[in-house]
Amino acid sequence: MNPEDYDTRLLGDTTIDFGSSGRCWTYQYCTEYGFWQVPSEIHPMRSELLRTQFWPDMCERTFKGLNMNNRPKAWETKADQGGWNIAGTNTFFTNGDEDPWKWATKTESVPEWNQVAVTADCDNCGHCAELYTPTDDDPVELAAVRQ
Repeated sequence: MNPEDYDTRLLGDTTIDFGSSGRCWTYQYCTEYGFWQVPSEIHPMRSELLRTQFWPDMCERTFKGLNMNNRPKAWETKADQGGWNIAGTNTFFTNGDEDPWKWATKTESVPEWNQVAVTADCDNCGHCAELYTPTDDDPVELAAVRQ
């Protein structure tokens, strides 16, 4: 995440920006997923300020006027979307090995549903790396996932 990803003044702006998914993604994890990315007790890689209570407070500041009480509704979202038994067909799931969100998606293929799951297991293969514009310096594993 970038510093602006935490800035509730920017995330709270309702101006449509086709170049940014920050506001809609923030609404989705505030209301549906949760999965707050708090610092590890043993090996903190995030600011100590990002403890659990930071996230619902951030959601409340970002979406002023909307009822954020009792959010996120992760269990309801899990039931609605099928949990580990996502029933969609012809689906391609990609992940980066260094992406903390990989645990919230499919990581194993289901051939009978034509669900393919691949993970780029390489340095700097984090969140959405497979969606970035390819470069000549990309790891072989990342290029293989894109292929």
